[in-house]
Amino acid sequence: VRGPLAERLLMRHPFGPMAAMAIGHVIIARHDLTPRTLAHELAHVRQSARWGPVFPFAYLAASAWALLHGHQAYWHNHFEIAARKAEQHSART
Repeated sequence: VRGPLAERLLMRHPFGPMAAMAIGHVIIARHDLTPRTLAHELAHVRQSARWGPVFPFAYLAASAWALLHGHQAYWHNHFEIAARKAEQHSART
C-alpha cells in the first residue's frame, strides 16, 4: 500500500520515521521502497504467517524484553534482528 495516508502513517510511527512496515500480509511503503527494504518487510510477513494472531503481542513482548535488558526496543527486538538478517541476505544474492 502506498499513498499520502501511508506516508503520514510511516512518518509518525512510534519508533520514528519508517520506510515501510508490514501489518499481517500487507506492506505499507513510502514511494522509495528498495529491494532491501522489501526483503525486510517480507521477513515480517513470514513472521506474521508463522505466529498468526499472537504475532503483534509477541513483537511487543520482544520489544519489552529488549527494554528490560537495557537495550533499544526496535533495534534489539528479536523479530527486527531476524528481518535485518533477511535484508542482508537478499543484498548478497
